[in-house]
Amino acid sequence: MKILVLVLALVLLVVPLASAREPVDRIVATVNDVPVLASDVEDAVRVEALMQGRAVAQVPLADYRAAMARLIDRTLIRQQMTSGYVAPVQQVELRLAQVRAAFPEAKSDAAWRDVLAVYGVGEQQLRKSVEEQVQLMQFVDARLRHMVRVSRDEVESYYKEKLLPELSRKGAAAEPLANIQSGIHELLLQEKIDAQLNAWLASLREQGDVRILHPAVEAATGSGGDSKAMSFSAIVEPR
Repeated sequence: MKILVLVLALVLLVVPLASAREPVDRIVATVNDVPVLASDVEDAVRVEALMQGRAVAQVPLADYRAAMARLIDRTLIRQQMTSGYVAPVQQVELRLAQVRAAFPEAKSDAAWRDVLAVYGVGEQQLRKSVEEQVQLMQFVDARLRHMVRVSRDEVESYYKEKLLPELSRKGAAAEPLANIQSGIHELLLQEKIDAQLNAWLASLREQGDVRILHPAVEAATGSGGDSKAMSFSAIVEPR
């Protein structure tokens, strides 16, 4: 399910500092007055890269833009949530195990911590991200699933017009519809939930107040822009 994911916001603050100074975290966006920090975006990029098994050393600027957009979406959804959505421990542990399994070298706990260190992600940080992901998916499913329906005709149409031709091109044997119709039904249901989610998020953005506060963010991460890898903080750091 498309969700998830994510946005960052840091406001450009002009603070007099000594020549040797600690970097200042900056608000790059706000979502209904809730700030998104540059560090939020960088954290999201690292966690997403880890969960997808991608290298994090060289991150294209477009990835920062996408991570910020997902952070914004997640913030908008969280603002619609009430209490009572607790991520089931079993689902969280399963997802954590799946992430770790993508790294064959992480057979021991020490080796797993080494992998996390490469990505700059702490164990508790990863767990918190997974818990939030599970919570959001639980909330979205509860809110939107009852709004969509998949008919038997749609299932049969998908089977005959999409699945069978695809299997034929691959030279694979086709399962009888009766054996896989429940899986096709769920696939089509999820596609419709995704469409509902996209429409809902568009409405939340339109009705809410989402602001990108640093012009360099949009300039550096706009579509068709430079794909050179750099840290997001470098984009918003004052010259």
